[in-house]
Amino acid sequence: MEGEGAACIPQDGCPQRGAVHPLLSSAMGLLAFLKTQFVLHLLVGFVFVVSGLVINFVQLCTLALWPVSKQLYRRLNCRLAYSLWSQLVMLLEWWSCTECTLFTDQATVERFGKEHAVIILNHNFEIDFLCGWTMCERFGVLGSSKVLAKKELLYVPLIGWTWYFLEIVFCKRKWEEDRDTVIEGLKRLSDYPEYMWFLLYCEGTRFTETKHRVSMEVAAAKGLPVLKYHLLPRTKGFTTAVKCLRGTVAAVYDVTLNFRGNKNPSLLGILYGKKYEADMCVRQTFEARRNCAGWPLLSLSVSGFIQVCAERQGPPCLVKLHRAVTICVSIFAVQPQPTGRVSWSA
Repeated sequence: MEGEGAACIPQDGCPQRGAVHPLLSSAMGLLAFLKTQFVLHLLVGFVFVVSGLVINFVQLCTLALWPVSKQLYRRLNCRLAYSLWSQLVMLLEWWSCTECTLFTDQATVERFGKEHAVIILNHNFEIDFLCGWTMCERFGVLGSSKVLAKKELLYVPLIGWTWYFLEIVFCKRKWEEDRDTVIEGLKRLSDYPEYMWFLLYCEGTRFTETKHRVSMEVAAAKGLPVLKYHLLPRTKGFTTAVKCLRGTVAAVYDVTLNFRGNKNPSLLGILYGKKYEADMCVRQTFEARRNCAGWPLLSLSVSGFIQVCAERQGPPCLVKLHRAVTICVSIFAVQPQPTGRVSWSA
């Protein structure tokens, strides 16, 4: 259902099944079969690992630019990171044909990719980061996207190493030990030359029934609202990010991700070509509040309400997220633009 004032961007998605020619139907069946083959999975993994190692080596070489031009170093690494992350976005959009639909208003869409922003996202699914990257890619901030990540991820080959060169802020999730490191890392991003989206999982960890039960026991003991779909948020990371990036970040976007049919998607399902339908509802606040400690709790309360509404009657308006540039990035040198256009360079 499409609401008034909705922004609708056409999607170049996979062909829909219906009254199709038998030959085309056979070809589609063969393609679906090939996506389940282990040999192809090995090939996809081989390409990602080899290209990732090459990219990491080039990133290592760019460290020589830091004393000369910090901003040039950052711009180059944004493009190198885009070359790696776009391969994963391609798997989501073109290999599994998963559809990510953004529900928001025209004013919000017009600001996307044209400002620094803090993104709050619920952490319920294994592939929620991929859906977030799809949104980043569509609006030209995939390479410059940031996250407050746990320290263990720094040592993960390819992803953690790439994040290191992107100046990602890592934490041990122990505030007494993290305070100085997080504040220093956030302040270092205040002069970042590319528009960036800084992702925060306010819940701190992925949702499970066990974690939810313990979290709500703590909420009841503290007299806080009971959340049906979320864990009790950790507010220190959010308030610190807003305070340190005040004057840099122009907006805080609250994003609720849900999958139709109550499905619980997985990376393995994506690799096997299984199609999912993701809905992302975005609300915005443009002014960083002085006393923002209560904002994550309010955000997740509203997020739970949106999930209830989505289950009962479906969301109101849409923007389709899908671009062909991710499938071409391994062949051409592509510079993504926030407007959705693509400029090509030799």
